[in-house]
Amino acid sequence: VVSSIKTPIPALAQETVITILVPVYNESIERLKKQIASFSKQTLDKRFYEIIFIVNNPPLKKCSPEVLKANASILAFLNKAKDDQKISVIDRSSKGRELKAGNVGEARNYGLHVVTKRYLDQNRDGLIIQTDADSFPSNKKYLETVWKDVTKNNAYGAAGGLKFVLDIDSKNKNHKAFFKKHISTFRNYARWNFLLSSLNKKSPELKFHPTIFSGAHMISRAVAAICAGGIKPINKGEDTFFGMALNDYAKKRNG
Repeated sequence: VVSSIKTPIPALAQETVITILVPVYNESIERLKKQIASFSKQTLDKRFYEIIFIVNNPPLKKCSPEVLKANASILAFLNKAKDDQKISVIDRSSKGRELKAGNVGEARNYGLHVVTKRYLDQNRDGLIIQTDADSFPSNKKYLETVWKDVTKNNAYGAAGGLKFVLDIDSKNKNHKAFFKKHISTFRNYARWNFLLSSLNKKSPELKFHPTIFSGAHMISRAVAAICAGGIKPINKGEDTFFGMALNDYAKKRNG
């Protein structure tokens, strides 16, 4: 599968050991700016990592004009941003380049294969950090820590350490006031419904699973991710299935 993927981005720099892979769909440019700025402040030398955005959507007949317009703006912004940063952009949004199903699992899986092929072309492996467009590290030593912790152990992947912060992504004062007024009610409502659902179904989610991935934070060795089966082309739950498959792959190799 890897050998059949055409690489739509520049060849991998010899020094690069970490690829940050970000699927983007109808996202805020302000959030992307936050993300890029956060990674630019990392203590790890910029020679050693890259950021690859995969802007994606389904074919035109399945996609709204608003999404297409937003993605076109995102592509324009990222293509300018990559001149100043170590950024590459995979366009799976423009006419004729759209994904078949256009879901997040398909976008992640395509990006995963493209990135891994670039490492294999140089007869080596690398680390892939998959995250979302509204996610970024607050610790400046994040990448440095990831590289040390994963490579010094017999690890094929890493999960955890994720903090969820609700962000309305708006500068509108009325929006902010409404959000501030009702956020505690919304949080309690969501928590209550989750607990009720879990108790009614006797859900295993009530137990602690240290290997369960969130799409906002999935670290894996590139080749292991492919060997574990890649990512299911589905609209949700792709991160959980990927974490389970990677964990099974690691266990079979005493990892």
